[in-house]
Amino acid sequence: MKTLAIVNPASAGGATGENWSQIQDKIARAMPGIDFQFTQNKPGSAALIARNALQGKYEKILAIGGDGTLSETVNGLFDNDEAINPDIIFSYIMLGRGNDFQRSIQVPADIDSAILACAGADIRHIDIGRVRYTRETGTGVRYFLNIASMGMSGEVDRAMNATNTASFLGGSGAFLFATLQTLVSYQNKPVTLTIDERVFFDAPLRVAAIANGRFFGGGMEIAPNAQLNDGRFSVTIVGDLNAFEVAMNTPLLYQGKHLPSDKIHHVTAQKVYAESSVPVYLDIDGEAIGMLPAEFVILPKKLKLQADFQK
Repeated sequence: MKTLAIVNPASAGGATGENWSQIQDKIARAMPGIDFQFTQNKPGSAALIARNALQGKYEKILAIGGDGTLSETVNGLFDNDEAINPDIIFSYIMLGRGNDFQRSIQVPADIDSAILACAGADIRHIDIGRVRYTRETGTGVRYFLNIASMGMSGEVDRAMNATNTASFLGGSGAFLFATLQTLVSYQNKPVTLTIDERVFFDAPLRVAAIANGRFFGGGMEIAPNAQLNDGRFSVTIVGDLNAFEVAMNTPLLYQGKHLPSDKIHHVTAQKVYAESSVPVYLDIDGEAIGMLPAEFVILPKKLKLQADFQK
């Protein structure tokens, strides 16, 4: 199978680039004839490489990097809610700092297991999400593999982008640090969530996660019931919790034990529309992208994924 690997050398705090010669040797031995292309240090680079690869001889696209690299690569494979080439197989080797998508599939995270999985594992069709969101000029569209969220999570992204804590705290530690930093100042925002054409929530909101996968934020199991191929989002809504209540619930979030609660709601959905009278920012697969109003739609079994799916 002719494969193009899209490599983010800046992933894992630059460790991917530093150790690339050893990583490349292992991959090339498992997948003879594979081609490699590095991303540039600018938004959309992986998507552009993937889009261009669809015009060529490749049968499989392999993303090598973190959650952002995976998400960007998938965005290059879709247009108008359809796969540009439905026969293309997508696979990945996660070399990021958070690696949340990997946790939902429960494949061992070591490099040797990952190479074996993307070289010879079964191929399954999984869902992806599409969000149409608001930006400073007009609207934007983004596809996501894992989780889109709003509220405090969008502010946490911005706090992480403003510091370099991930280089010495790691993905989970940096996210927890940014969360605690934002916790003190964040004020819950009024948000209306219309789920499958029915108003489900209309109140102050701390965070809402529109989940395809189960984990975000470097290991928080925000959506423990989410499945990648059931044709529905798992929506977790954290309502009007104060800072102390959020701090008390954070350990439960990492364990996936925050459900149920009188202030934490859960519902499944095929479509979610979110709006607010004040600015509320989004987090899309760990990236700070856009704000409300936004519409989220599930695209069932649109992506051919090669992975182990161990349980």
